[in-house]
Amino acid sequence: MYNIITSNASVNPLTAIVENLQRERSRWPLWLPVALAGGIVFYFALPFEPSADLLVLTPLLAVLAWFARPFSWKTAIALFILTAISMGFSAAKIETIVDKNPMLDDALPMQPVLGRVFSTDIMPDGLRLTLIHPKIPSLSPTDTPEKIRVKFAELDFGDAPPTGAEVSFMGMLNGFSPPVAPGAADFRRQAYFQHLGALGWSRDTIKVLDPAP
Repeated sequence: MYNIITSNASVNPLTAIVENLQRERSRWPLWLPVALAGGIVFYFALPFEPSADLLVLTPLLAVLAWFARPFSWKTAIALFILTAISMGFSAAKIETIVDKNPMLDDALPMQPVLGRVFSTDIMPDGLRLTLIHPKIPSLSPTDTPEKIRVKFAELDFGDAPPTGAEVSFMGMLNGFSPPVAPGAADFRRQAYFQHLGALGWSRDTIKVLDPAP
C-alpha cells in the first residue's frame, strides 16, 4: 500500500491530464468550448489591457503543436490545449478591438443634443432614450460616441418619440463610472461592448425633427 501511494503521489499532473485526454479522444470536441471559455475568462480577468501583439500566439502555438506530433504526442496535446485557450483569448481581444468606440471620460455642460431614437425605455420615474449617431456641439465627430442614453425624469409614455425619429433637446452628458469596489459590476465595460459612450439627463421637452422612416 505504501508503494502504491508513493507511486501515485509522484505522478506528474500534466502527464496525468494528457493521458486522460488521450483516453477521451472521442470527447475532444466537447472540451473545445471549455478551453475557449477559459481563454475568454482569462482575458477579462486581467487587470490591464493586453497588447494586440499577443494575437500571434494562437497561430504560433498551433504550428508548434502540429510539428510536435511526430516527436511527442503528449507535448502536442498540451500545445493543442494551449492553442484552444489562446483562441478564446484572441477572440475576446479581437471583439474588443472591433467594438472600439469613443466614450466620455468627463461631464459635458448643458447643450443641445441631436440624435436618432434607437430604443425607448419606459421607467417608473420617467423616460429613457437611447440615441444612435448623436450630434454634440462640444465634441468633434471623431470623439462623439456611437450611442448615448439619456434620462428624462419629467416625461412619460405619452411624450416618447417613435423609434427611428430624429430628435433634439437640451441635456447634460457624462461618462460611465468605474466599479465602486473591487469585483463590483463594471458598467463602463458593459457599455463599451454595447457601443454606449455616455449617459445623460434632461428636463427639456423632446422635439421631433424628422419622423421615423
